[in-house]
Amino acid sequence: MNRIAQQLHDQREQLARLSLTDPLTGLPNRRAFEDRFPQMLGLAERGNPIALVLLDVDHFKSINDRFGHAAGDRALIALANTLRALTRSSDIAARLAGDEFAVLLSGLDDDGVLAWYRRLAGHLQSELRAADLEVDGTVSAGQTWLLGAAGDNIEQAFARADRALYRAKALGRGQLAFAAR
Repeated sequence: MNRIAQQLHDQREQLARLSLTDPLTGLPNRRAFEDRFPQMLGLAERGNPIALVLLDVDHFKSINDRFGHAAGDRALIALANTLRALTRSSDIAARLAGDEFAVLLSGLDDDGVLAWYRRLAGHLQSELRAADLEVDGTVSAGQTWLLGAAGDNIEQAFARADRALYRAKALGRGQLAFAAR
Protein backbone atom coordinates (compact mmCIF):
# COMPACT_ATOMS: atom_id res chain seq x y z
CA MET A 1 0.00 0.00 0.00
CA ASN A 2 2.92 2.37 0.64
CA ARG A 3 4.05 2.12 -2.97
CA ILE A 4 0.60 3.01 -4.30
CA ALA A 5 0.32 5.95 -1.90
CA GLN A 6 3.74 7.17 -3.01
CA GLN A 7 2.78 6.86 -6.69
CA LEU A 8 -0.42 8.86 -6.08
CA HIS A 9 1.54 11.48 -4.18
CA ASP A 10 4.11 11.72 -7.00
CA GLN A 11 1.36 11.99 -9.63
CA ARG A 12 -0.38 14.79 -7.67
CA GLU A 13 2.90 16.70 -7.42
CA GLN A 14 3.53 16.26 -11.13
CA LEU A 15 0.02 17.51 -11.97
CA ALA A 16 0.50 20.50 -9.67
CA ARG A 17 3.79 21.35 -11.42
CA LEU A 18 2.19 20.97 -14.84
CA SER A 19 -0.71 23.24 -13.88
CA LEU A 20 1.78 26.03 -13.09
CA THR A 21 4.13 25.59 -16.07
CA ASP A 22 3.83 26.79 -19.64
CA PRO A 23 4.19 23.62 -21.75
CA LEU A 24 6.09 25.25 -24.63
CA THR A 25 8.68 27.33 -22.78
CA GLY A 26 8.89 25.58 -19.41
CA LEU A 27 8.51 28.95 -17.68
CA PRO A 28 5.90 29.51 -15.00
CA ASN A 29 2.51 30.31 -16.53
CA ARG A 30 0.09 33.16 -15.74
CA ARG A 31 -1.41 31.24 -12.83
CA ALA A 32 2.00 30.68 -11.21
CA PHE A 33 2.88 34.33 -11.77
CA GLU A 34 -0.36 35.51 -10.19
CA ASP A 35 0.19 33.13 -7.27
CA ARG A 36 3.61 34.69 -6.61
CA PHE A 37 2.45 38.29 -7.05
CA PRO A 38 1.14 38.81 -3.47
CA GLN A 39 4.50 37.75 -2.04
CA MET A 40 6.29 40.28 -4.25
CA LEU A 41 3.74 42.96 -3.38
CA GLY A 42 4.45 42.25 0.28
CA LEU A 43 8.14 42.90 -0.35
CA ALA A 44 7.21 46.22 -1.97
CA GLU A 45 5.10 47.10 1.06
CA ARG A 46 8.20 46.58 3.23
CA GLY A 47 10.19 49.01 1.11
CA ASN A 48 11.90 46.65 -1.33
CA PRO A 49 11.72 47.94 -4.91
CA ILE A 50 9.89 45.47 -7.15
CA ALA A 51 9.64 46.17 -10.88
CA LEU A 52 6.93 44.61 -13.03
CA VAL A 53 8.06 44.35 -16.65
CA LEU A 54 5.67 43.25 -19.40
CA LEU A 55 7.32 42.15 -22.65
CA ASP A 56 6.26 40.92 -26.01
CA VAL A 57 8.05 39.94 -29.18
CA ASP A 58 7.94 42.69 -31.79
CA HIS A 59 6.26 41.69 -35.05
CA PHE A 60 5.67 38.16 -33.75
CA LYS A 61 2.84 37.53 -36.21
CA SER A 62 5.18 38.25 -39.12
CA ILE A 63 7.66 35.66 -37.77
CA ASN A 64 4.88 33.06 -37.78
CA ASP A 65 3.59 34.17 -41.19
CA ARG A 66 7.00 34.35 -42.85
CA PHE A 67 8.79 31.37 -41.29
CA GLY A 68 5.98 29.20 -39.90
CA HIS A 69 4.66 28.43 -36.45
CA ALA A 70 7.59 26.17 -35.59
CA ALA A 71 9.89 29.17 -36.04
CA GLY A 72 7.55 31.26 -33.89
CA ASP A 73 7.75 28.60 -31.19
CA ARG A 74 11.55 28.63 -31.41
CA ALA A 75 11.50 32.43 -30.98
CA LEU A 76 9.33 32.08 -27.86
CA ILE A 77 11.64 29.41 -26.47
CA ALA A 78 14.65 31.65 -27.19
CA LEU A 79 13.01 34.47 -25.22
CA ALA A 80 12.18 32.07 -22.39
CA ASN A 81 15.81 30.87 -22.30
CA THR A 82 16.96 34.48 -22.20
CA LEU A 83 14.61 35.28 -19.34
CA ARG A 84 15.77 32.20 -17.43
CA ALA A 85 19.39 33.25 -17.88
CA LEU A 86 18.77 36.81 -16.68
CA THR A 87 16.45 36.32 -13.73
CA ARG A 88 17.63 35.56 -10.24
CA SER A 89 15.99 33.27 -7.70
CA SER A 90 14.40 36.37 -6.13
CA ASP A 91 12.71 37.23 -9.47
CA ILE A 92 10.01 35.49 -11.46
CA ALA A 93 9.59 35.38 -15.22
CA ALA A 94 6.48 33.86 -16.78
CA ARG A 95 4.78 33.40 -20.12
CA LEU A 96 1.33 34.91 -19.82
CA ALA A 97 -0.08 34.01 -23.25
CA GLY A 98 0.99 34.02 -26.88
CA ASP A 99 4.10 36.18 -27.14
CA GLU A 100 3.41 38.02 -23.86
CA PHE A 101 5.75 37.59 -20.92
CA ALA A 102 5.95 39.18 -17.48
CA VAL A 103 8.85 39.55 -15.06
CA LEU A 104 9.01 40.69 -11.46
CA LEU A 105 12.49 42.00 -10.64
CA SER A 106 13.50 42.73 -7.07
CA GLY A 107 16.04 45.13 -5.67
CA LEU A 108 16.76 47.21 -8.79
CA ASP A 109 16.35 50.91 -9.48
CA ASP A 110 15.45 52.54 -12.83
CA ASP A 111 19.03 52.24 -14.08
CA GLY A 112 19.19 48.60 -12.98
CA VAL A 113 15.97 47.75 -14.83
CA LEU A 114 17.23 49.50 -17.95
CA ALA A 115 20.56 47.63 -17.75
CA TRP A 116 18.64 44.35 -17.30
CA TYR A 117 16.54 45.12 -20.39
CA ARG A 118 19.63 45.93 -22.46
CA ARG A 119 21.23 42.61 -21.43
CA LEU A 120 17.97 40.88 -22.37
CA ALA A 121 17.96 42.47 -25.83
CA GLY A 122 21.57 41.43 -26.52
CA HIS A 123 21.19 37.95 -25.09
CA LEU A 124 18.01 37.35 -27.09
CA GLN A 125 19.87 37.92 -30.36
CA SER A 126 22.38 35.22 -29.36
CA GLU A 127 19.56 32.82 -28.42
CA LEU A 128 17.78 33.42 -31.74
CA ARG A 129 20.97 32.64 -33.67
CA ALA A 130 21.44 29.49 -31.56
CA ALA A 131 17.86 28.51 -32.48
CA ASP A 132 18.75 28.88 -36.18
CA LEU A 133 16.42 31.83 -36.64
CA GLU A 134 17.51 34.54 -39.05
CA VAL A 135 15.14 37.16 -37.66
CA ASP A 136 15.82 40.52 -36.09
CA GLY A 137 13.96 39.54 -32.94
CA THR A 138 13.36 42.44 -30.64
CA VAL A 139 11.11 42.82 -27.64
CA SER A 140 9.24 45.84 -26.44
CA ALA A 141 8.77 46.24 -22.72
CA GLY A 142 6.79 48.34 -20.29
CA GLN A 143 7.84 48.71 -16.66
CA THR A 144 6.13 49.89 -13.49
CA TRP A 145 6.97 49.73 -9.82
CA LEU A 146 4.77 47.82 -7.42
CA LEU A 147 3.26 50.39 -5.12
CA GLY A 148 2.84 48.37 -1.95
CA ALA A 149 2.19 51.30 0.37
CA ALA A 150 -0.45 52.72 -1.99
CA GLY A 151 -2.72 49.68 -1.80
CA ASP A 152 -1.63 48.43 -5.22
CA ASN A 153 -3.05 45.27 -6.75
CA ILE A 154 -2.22 43.08 -9.72
CA GLU A 155 -4.80 44.67 -12.04
CA GLN A 156 -3.54 48.20 -11.37
CA ALA A 157 0.10 47.21 -11.78
CA PHE A 158 -0.61 45.33 -15.03
CA ALA A 159 -2.57 48.32 -16.39
CA ARG A 160 0.35 50.70 -15.72
CA ALA A 161 2.92 48.32 -17.23
CA ASP A 162 0.66 47.64 -20.22
CA ARG A 163 0.30 51.37 -20.95
CA ALA A 164 4.10 51.67 -20.79
CA LEU A 165 4.46 48.68 -23.15
CA TYR A 166 2.16 50.31 -25.70
CA ARG A 167 4.18 53.52 -25.40
CA ALA A 168 7.39 51.55 -26.13
CA LYS A 169 5.76 50.14 -29.27
CA ALA A 170 4.52 53.56 -30.34
CA LEU A 171 8.04 54.96 -29.92
CA GLY A 172 9.41 52.47 -32.43
CA ARG A 173 9.55 49.07 -30.71
CA GLY A 174 12.62 47.30 -29.41
CA GLN A 175 12.77 49.42 -26.29
CA LEU A 176 11.71 49.75 -22.67
CA ALA A 177 9.27 52.43 -21.52
CA PHE A 178 8.73 53.29 -17.88
CA ALA A 179 5.28 53.94 -16.47
CA ALA A 180 4.70 57.37 -15.02
CA ARG A 181 5.18 57.42 -11.26
